[in-house]
Amino acid sequence: MSSLVDANGISHISLHHFLAVILLVAPLGAILILIITILLFFTPTESRKRPVFILNILACLLGAFQAIYFAGLNSYVILHPDQPVSHSFALAAIAILLGPPILIDSILFVRVLAFYPIRLTPPSTLFAILTPTFVWKAARLGCLTAFLVTYPITRFNGPGYATLPGLVWGRGPWIVALLALQVADNSCVSHVTARLCS
Repeated sequence: MSSLVDANGISHISLHHFLAVILLVAPLGAILILIITILLFFTPTESRKRPVFILNILACLLGAFQAIYFAGLNSYVILHPDQPVSHSFALAAIAILLGPPILIDSILFVRVLAFYPIRLTPPSTLFAILTPTFVWKAARLGCLTAFLVTYPITRFNGPGYATLPGLVWGRGPWIVALLALQVADNSCVSHVTARLCS
């Protein structure tokens, strides 16, 4: 986080980053609440029981929760820039940022099952489709857990304005592996979906 120095040589903290995050996530969270309302209002009752609908609502709720959490966390830093961020709040922020995509990416997987109903598809075909997806998700969850367990907690000992930016984008094999596995997982499911639609 950059600090500004005035004519008297006094350093002032630039909090533009935190305000920008709030101005981005708050409207996105509000839009997700609107989307949830529209989905609940316009979706027929029989469609609400389908797994894809439930996962879509859950994904929107997770996104709204993320927006509320990060708007609150960044507001805290604006109001108390010199106070350190609690270790548990910072680790929760990492988990809330990186965990939901694992679940949200499962929505595509459920859509693939619409083309291959479990009751009508031979077990060998189901195994060939389901195994890679489960392996990618399990590997991503394992990398996220390892990243959280091995995260250098001492990084949070400084003031919030200095420690919160770049919370996740540190160096380390676990974050690189997690992001690489996310790309591989999404590519695998997209490839299967594209083959089904062609």
